Amino acid sequence: MSRDEFSAGAVVFSDHPQAGVKVLVIKDSYGRWAFPKGRIEPNEGVPEAALRETKEEVGLSALEIVAELGNTDFWYRDRWEHPGETVHKRVQYFLAKAPDWQHAQINEVERIQRIHWVSPRELRGIIRYRSLHPVIERAIDHLGQR
Repeated sequence: MSRDEFSAGAVVFSDHPQAGVKVLVIKDSYGRWAFPKGRIEPNEGVPEAALRETKEEVGLSALEIVAELGNTDFWYRDRWEHPGETVHKRVQYFLAKAPDWQHAQINEVERIQRIHWVSPRELRGIIRYRSLHPVIERAIDHLGQR
């Protein structure tokens, strides 16, 4: 049995005076680096879902969406709600600016293991999900970090 799941996520960045442009990454429940994301709730817009999920997962709320980064499309086996069920997941990502990069904090209920701020170029080396590579390249382009 399989199901479709629609989610929204955010590639959050901050332009810090001393540190320069940094992007937030989370270590997910699989122990891999990714971006905050989650399901779109009924009667919720996609950008609103991306902002809500980011707030729930890492506590950042004063975000401003500055660009749409495209979609990912992948399959995985559910480990939590319906263990073993195959899920076809589609995630729409947005680039979002955070006013302060130091205030992100882990919400353990969301199964996040770690939070880290990295340079845009470092994303290529630490994010191993192939479906995220086009999103990363678009984010790097928008941030002018080639």
